[in-house]
Amino acid sequence: CTSTAFNDYICECENPVEGYAWINHQCQKKTTWSFEDDGNDTSSGFILIDNSAPYNWARMTDADSGMGAKTGSYAMCSNNYNIDDTDAEMVIAVNMPADGAVSFYIKGIGYRYNATYFDLTYGHSGLSLLGESIYDETEGLTGWPDWTPQIINMPAGVHTLNFHYRKNYTDYQIGDDRFCIDDFSLHFCDEGYFWNGTECVNPCDANSCNSIPNSFCSATSATDYYCECQEGYFWNVTGTECVNPCDQNPCGSVPNSTGCSATSLTEYVCECKEGYIGINSKCKAAGTVWSFEDAGDTTFSEMGNSSRYHWDRMSTLGGHSGSYAMCSNNYNVDRSNAIMRISVNMPQDGTVSFYIKGTGENNTSSDYDTFKLHVKETNEANLQLLSSIGVNYNSSTGTTGWLDWTPQSVSLTAGVHTLTFEYIKDSSEYQGDDRFCIDDLAISY
Repeated sequence: CTSTAFNDYICECENPVEGYAWINHQCQKKTTWSFEDDGNDTSSGFILIDNSAPYNWARMTDADSGMGAKTGSYAMCSNNYNIDDTDAEMVIAVNMPADGAVSFYIKGIGYRYNATYFDLTYGHSGLSLLGESIYDETEGLTGWPDWTPQIINMPAGVHTLNFHYRKNYTDYQIGDDRFCIDDFSLHFCDEGYFWNGTECVNPCDANSCNSIPNSFCSATSATDYYCECQEGYFWNVTGTECVNPCDQNPCGSVPNSTGCSATSLTEYVCECKEGYIGINSKCKAAGTVWSFEDAGDTTFSEMGNSSRYHWDRMSTLGGHSGSYAMCSNNYNVDRSNAIMRISVNMPQDGTVSFYIKGTGENNTSSDYDTFKLHVKETNEANLQLLSSIGVNYNSSTGTTGWLDWTPQSVSLTAGVHTLTFEYIKDSSEYQGDDRFCIDDLAISY
C-alpha cells in the first residue's frame, strides 16, 4: 500500500505477471473498458471515483450526451454541461506493475475563449499530455469533432490521471460543451517483455542467439539483449562459442569417476563414486591427506593455472609431516601473483583442512605482500576466507604471517567449489620467507 494523499492510497496487486494492475481502489486485469456494462464498470472504479469537484464524469448514452460512443452505446463524459464556472474531473489512480501505457478514444468540442478547456494531467506534472486538438478560430471552438485515439506511455509505478473539463464564467454554450472518452485500456507487459511505445516486445523473439549452440537470449529492454551460455557452458576466448570442457569426456578414464562438472572454460572437476571426492581431474577417497612427499602424485600440479607464477612442491620451508610442502614460487618477484586453484566437488557438506607456514613483507593493510585464500561457489563471487594481513605482525623484522606450521580449516557446502591459494607481491622489497606453503591438506565429509 502506498499513500497518494492524506486521505487516499494505492495498492500493489497480487499477480502482476498475470496481468493485474491497481486502478483506483481495486485490482483489475488489463482490459478495455467500453462502459457498456453498468455493473462491471461500477466495480472497475470509473464511476466510484473520489472526485473533489462537485461535478465529475458519468456513464452516458447518446441520448444523455449527444456524443454517441466509440464502441457500443455508452461513454464516460463530463457532466457540467452549460454550468458556468465549474470543473468536471475524473481522477484515475494507477499502479503500473511494469512499463506500459494507457490508451483511449476522446471526442468533444468546447468554447476556446477564456478558461474553458479540456486537459489531462499525469502524476503531479500538471501538464496536458494530449496533442493539439482541432481549433476553429472563427467559431471559437477547440476539441476533437470525432472519436480520436490517444496513447500515454507510463513507466512502472504509481500515477494519477486527471481528466478535467473546465468551464469559464460566461454563458457560452458552444459546440458539444462536453468531452467524452471510450474504450479506455491499460497496456503493460508480461515478464520478459518491454513496452516500445506501441506494443510489448522482446528482442529475443527474433531468436538472435539461436546461431550459437548451447546459448540463450536475455532481453534488457525493448531493443537490447545479450546472449548467455547455458548452465555448465562458458564463452570461449573470442566470445563467439559456448563450450564445456566436459564435452570431451575427460573423466571417462578416471578411476572411481561417474561424470564431469565444468568450473571454467578450460577447467573441470570429476564427479565420483560414493566415498570419493572430485579434486581437480581426480577422484580421491574422502579424508585422504596430501603431505606432498610423493613426487608422482599430480593431483595438485595439474591445475591449469593461467597465472605465470603458481605453487610447486618444494622443500624450502620443510613440511609439517615430512620434507615437502606446496609453496608459492614467486619469491622476490615484484608485482607478481602466485596462484594455486583447487576445484572440489563435494557430495555433501564437509571441510578442507591444511597446515600453513610463511611470512611476507610487513602488512597491516592490503598494500604489501599478502597471502589470501578465496573460495568461490559455482556462479558466485569470491569470498575471502583467510589472509596473512596482520597475522603475527612484527614491526622490528618487517614481517607478517605464520612463523610455524599452523592448522586451518574451511567449511564447504555440498556442490562444486574453487579454492584459490594466492600470494600477492607488491612493487618492491621482500621480507621474511617471502613465500607461503601448505601441507597435510585433507578434504573430508
